[in-house]
Amino acid sequence: MGKIVIRYERHYERPVDVVRSHFGDIAHHARRGVHKGLAFEILSDSPAECRYLQRTRILGMAQEDEVVLRRADGKVVMDVVRGTNHGTHFDFSFFPDGAGTRLRLELTVPTSGLKALLQPLFRRALYRIVDAAAEEDRVDLEERGYAPAARQAA
Repeated sequence: MGKIVIRYERHYERPVDVVRSHFGDIAHHARRGVHKGLAFEILSDSPAECRYLQRTRILGMAQEDEVVLRRADGKVVMDVVRGTNHGTHFDFSFFPDGAGTRLRLELTVPTSGLKALLQPLFRRALYRIVDAAAEEDRVDLEERGYAPAARQAA
């Protein structure tokens, strides 16, 4: 089995705590429709962990995943524990960058079967999806004025 690893960075004009909270606030993403083409169903949510279903389409193929998001040590980590993209891992880190925040993402996606055969195509599609999602997050953070929930701001 192979894997695709994508490293991505983006600057946001909001403080680190706000950006970190935003990336860990799946209930907000679901409620506000932050990401076009992504549907979320929250299964459980606590200050340390959120478990949810995520549905989308990639390259025209339906994708449904159960994801566990963990909020700890100043990071947000997401693991796909069941579904189309089982084994996928997201590692979000946040750093002060001037008056704003530098996001660093490392995304690891296992590949086999069709994904392995079409790995270059999947890599490009995944990068475009990550970049588009990061822009949607920027709009929500900087233009729509995301405000952290009290439990995540602590």
